[in-house]
Amino acid sequence: MSRSGNESSVLKLLVVIFAMIAGGLGWYVWRGQEMQPGLPANLTPQQVESLIAQYLKDHPDTVIQAVKDAQAQEEQAKEEQAKATLADLKANIFSNPADPIFGNPGGDVAMVEFFDYRCPYCKRVTPDVDALIAEDSNLRVVLKEFPILGPESVLAAKIAYAAQRQGKYREVHTALMNHRGDFSEPTLMQLAGSEGINIARLKNDLADPAIAGQIQANLELGRTLGIAGTPAFIIGTKVVPGAISKDDMKKLVIEARAQGTVAH
Repeated sequence: MSRSGNESSVLKLLVVIFAMIAGGLGWYVWRGQEMQPGLPANLTPQQVESLIAQYLKDHPDTVIQAVKDAQAQEEQAKEEQAKATLADLKANIFSNPADPIFGNPGGDVAMVEFFDYRCPYCKRVTPDVDALIAEDSNLRVVLKEFPILGPESVLAAKIAYAAQRQGKYREVHTALMNHRGDFSEPTLMQLAGSEGINIARLKNDLADPAIAGQIQANLELGRTLGIAGTPAFIIGTKVVPGAISKDDMKKLVIEARAQGTVAH
C-alpha cells in the first residue's frame, strides 16, 4: 500500500477512535430543557487532551476493539468494491479471446494469473499452477502478461505473444519461466528459437502495435483491479495478491466452484 493510502487509513481509524472516546467520556451539557451529549465549552485543549489520554489508559481493550472494528469495516468495503469491479470487467478478465488459456478451455472455474517472467515469485508458483491444472480437469487458467519489472520484461511478454501466433505460446512461456539470468534480446531470441519458433516471423510480429496494445490493456486492467505486483490471481470473485501456495489455490478454486462462479 502507498504511503498516502496508509495515512488515509490511519486518519480514518483515528476519527473512529476519538468519536468513540468522546461518547465513552460521557460529556453532557445543558441545552434547553435537558442534558444532551456534547463537549463542555469551558474545556481547554489541554484538558481535552488530558481526558482523552486518561480514557486511553483506562480503556485499552475498548480502543483496541474500535481499531479492529474499523479495520474490518474497511476490509469489507474493499472486498465489496472488488466484487463490483470484477462484475463490471468480467468479460475482459475471464473471456478475452486474446488471452492464452491453459488447462480446460471449457472448465467450470477460472483462475486468472497476472505475471512477469522476471519475477522470482512468479517462477516459484509456476510448478504449483501446473500441478493444479494436472489435478483438476475442470480448471481453466487464464494468463495475463503483466510486465512491470522493466523493458526486458516487456520484451519477454511481447515474444510470448508473438510465439502465440505460431502456436507456440505454452512452449515459450515455459522456457521463459524456467530461465534464470540474462534477459537480453539475444538470449530471449535464442530461447524462442530453441522452441522451434521462426525467428524472422517472430521479429516481424514483435513490431505489430496490436501486441504492445494487448500488454498495455493488461497493465490498465491490473491497475483498475488494484494489482500492483506479481504474481496476482483472480479466483472466483477474489483478487489474491502474492505467491500463494497450491493448497491455497485449491481451496479458492473449490470455494468458487461451490459458489457456482461462472468461469467465462
